[in-house]
Amino acid sequence: MSLRVTLIQGGEIGHDLVPAVQRILTAAGVAIDWDEHIAGYEAIRQGLDPLPGPMLESVRRNGLALKTKLMSAPDKPNVNFNVMLRRTLQLVRHGEAAKKSARVEGTLR
Repeated sequence: MSLRVTLIQGGEIGHDLVPAVQRILTAAGVAIDWDEHIAGYEAIRQGLDPLPGPMLESVRRNGLALKTKLMSAPDKPNVNFNVMLRRTLQLVRHGEAAKKSARVEGTLR
């Protein structure tokens, strides 16, 4: 049985990293069914929203995603699509949430 994982390609160096990561996981014997999407400036260049709806739906459906860095648009260098993605999916950085959560308080040292 394979895992269904959303792969989010953000462009630039991600085009080199993704095939390498996929080869490593395959060599490790991990069976993954990749649901590939683009986001960030890579999506904008192809006429899409920076966080395309089908990509967001895929992440929510699969519950697991691997992404490269989502590159900013040159005309808006201060717009961080990586932060926008976390906020849209209601994710926060591990340390911030874990320290505030009584459920995991005992697991942090």
